[in-house]
Amino acid sequence: MEAERKRGTLSDDELMARTATELDGRSFRQLFDRYYTPLTIFAIRFLADEDAASDVVQNVFVGLYEQRLTNRPDNVRSFLYASVRNACLNVLKHEKIKQAYEKEAVFLTDDMASDAADNLIEESEAQAKVAAALAKLPEQCRKIFTMNRFDGLSNQEIADLLGLSKRTVETQISNALKTLRKLLLVLTAAFAAAFQI
Repeated sequence: MEAERKRGTLSDDELMARTATELDGRSFRQLFDRYYTPLTIFAIRFLADEDAASDVVQNVFVGLYEQRLTNRPDNVRSFLYASVRNACLNVLKHEKIKQAYEKEAVFLTDDMASDAADNLIEESEAQAKVAAALAKLPEQCRKIFTMNRFDGLSNQEIADLLGLSKRTVETQISNALKTLRKLLLVLTAAFAAAFQI
């Protein structure tokens, strides 16, 4: 059995456990060699770009290595595939936003670009104020408000998920709106329109 282990047939969990004590990183290298190619092929299916896929996979392994002492996954294989999938989706989302911004920016004059930048700054500041105001809400109130306004769940769906009455959910949303109105008097009408206050 020891000869088998020496030939590199250690399980993923055994390899991860050894990475915490090894100085030379041999076990982690075995894990990397075991999954790098299949994970890259998996990432290419999302990104259709071998270089981008390779970068995603390498970044996932870097993250796994950096957390080897504090946060070892229960199932290494599942963790790697889920991490690569999520990273690919983030890349795609970022590219979509970037393309939309570039497409919009082509039509902007310098003055318009300056106005757009000012608007982005104002929007960022408004979002920071919203986040600060939301943080001041009681936990359940904030959770219900977020589920309704940001996740798009209906009052009944929230009630079912949290085991509350629909009336309680409605009251919590109403309380959140009253509190936010007081906290956010300085915000523009855009905020009020966005949250239908």
